[in-house]
Amino acid sequence: MRNWYNNEIVPTINLDGPEGDSETLIHFARKMARQLGMESERVVIEMTRSDYRHLVRTFDWHFGDIISLETENPDLLESCAEAS
Repeated sequence: MRNWYNNEIVPTINLDGPEGDSETLIHFARKMARQLGMESERVVIEMTRSDYRHLVRTFDWHFGDIISLETENPDLLESCAEAS
């Protein structure tokens, strides 16, 4: 997906595919949090406090400006909309 505002390509994770499982999202979150100077374990603890929907919403809240999430699942679409 291209962010037309600044003409950069925005990485996309398809939540319906293999990159969308919780372990992979947690791995991405740890890596990005460290790169951004955040406390990665704090982010992971926050992500894993509840169910998968909460994990996705929290990931999107922290990293939604950097990574685009896509899915056909209406519950997850709603979760991402809530995070924005």
